[in-house]
Amino acid sequence: MDMVLAGRTAFQFHRIPPQVAMLVNEELDVTSALGPRMLARRQSYFHYLTTPLEILVFERRARHASKGIHRTLWTGELPVGSVWDIDAYLKVASPAFTLFLLAQRVSIIQLVMAMYELTGRFTVFAADSKHMEYLEHAGALSDASWRLAPGRSGQSTLWMRPPLVTIEDLWDICEKTRGRRGHKVFERALKEV
Repeated sequence: MDMVLAGRTAFQFHRIPPQVAMLVNEELDVTSALGPRMLARRQSYFHYLTTPLEILVFERRARHASKGIHRTLWTGELPVGSVWDIDAYLKVASPAFTLFLLAQRVSIIQLVMAMYELTGRFTVFAADSKHMEYLEHAGALSDASWRLAPGRSGQSTLWMRPPLVTIEDLWDICEKTRGRRGHKVFERALKEV
């Protein structure tokens, strides 16, 4: 069974620059009994995603409690294009769907700020020093699509990148999720953006 990263975890995933994500090779089988227990003992997964991970489940019986994983139930059909493949076993909610799922759990102000970030041309991301050293040596910090913004002290957590989602995409997901929990908060936040 595929694991679909959702909510806060998907938001954190979308903040990871592609050149950093390529340096992380970590697998976890959450379908086995040992997988969630192993995850509960750690503070992060994929080096940058804090635990507990938020994942989507599609059956009520799959919503059992676990220290390493928070399960969000989604019933019915997923909106078209709302889930992206990362690899053969791991998927992530699209940026628009991620924001909709966040609407159920964060304040409207936090949601507006998240919308600004994903529709904007920046992201806040603190890379591990070992990863930064490798990227500097490889000359990968000035990638054409994601590049580290210069900081005053030479250290920056601001990355410049193309927008991950458009306002039109957000209005589209807003229409597709009408009547679902979090829809009214999502629509109010979208009107502010």
